[in-house]
Amino acid sequence: MKRRLLLGGAAATTLRARVLQAQRAAARVGVLSPFSRVSSAAWHEALERGLRDLGLMPGANLVLEYRFAEGDTKRLLEFAGELVRLPVDLLVTEVTEATQAAQQVTSALPIVMIAVGDPVGIGLISSLARPSGNITGL
Repeated sequence: MKRRLLLGGAAATTLRARVLQAQRAAARVGVLSPFSRVSSAAWHEALERGLRDLGLMPGANLVLEYRFAEGDTKRLLEFAGELVRLPVDLLVTEVTEATQAAQQVTSALPIVMIAVGDPVGIGLISSLARPSGNITGL
């Protein structure tokens, strides 16, 4: 529950600012996953529930664009580029490989990373307290 609220809070704060800035009715979030839709369904349901709890409703003021690599991590870079070109307001990435792919295609778009083991050690962020750049997360 706490993780969902933290993720939802980070995503919602960023999204609200982007929606106001863009003067659009709906925020668009790209979700980049190395897994299949089926294997990560519970996680995505929790993400959507957390966003709804914060007032972001899929189908109303939120559009979620999912991309699933189905275990083929080589496709993550392709999918990250596709999401950026849509464009989306925010990228949510699952695990290290997805976050690295997103980092390669954008340095401006906010990226919220999930389940990255050592983001400081692998150079994704400068510190946990102050990540710097465009990447944040759990």
